[in-house]
Amino acid sequence: MIPYFPLGLQPMGQESDDVPPPPRRVKPPAAVWFDPRRRDFPRDPATGLFVEVHPIDHKVELAIFVALGKIPVSPSTGSTIAQLAIGDDATMTSDALQRIRAALQDMITAGDVNLISVVATSGPTPGRAKVTVTYQNLRTPNAKPITLPVE
Repeated sequence: MIPYFPLGLQPMGQESDDVPPPPRRVKPPAAVWFDPRRRDFPRDPATGLFVEVHPIDHKVELAIFVALGKIPVSPSTGSTIAQLAIGDDATMTSDALQRIRAALQDMITAGDVNLISVVATSGPTPGRAKVTVTYQNLRTPNAKPITLPVE
């Protein structure tokens, strides 16, 4: 039978023989990946740590996927891509290009990002656009273009 004490399994003041494990040496990520489909910051299943991305890629994700004005400490961060009017593909692409360019303008001007293309079509969900943004992170050596689906 296990003895019962009001504050646990041992009388108050007695030390446990358990030795805590040594602290882990974990390097915090420079920036974490934001998964727009889940609206969350996923973790690596192997390590349990947040998935790391380059800080410029993180800024691009927030600039595109967050609605403009929704971050109180940074009201100029975000885009108006959710307000894209449904129409023919050419008109939607032109409007989406202007909206994405406005969201990324400070990074384009700073030489952080090269906006390669923006393509908009009517999405699989009626009344919603599907936008594909392709950009290049100019702060990463030998960076390949990154394509982000915005739905």
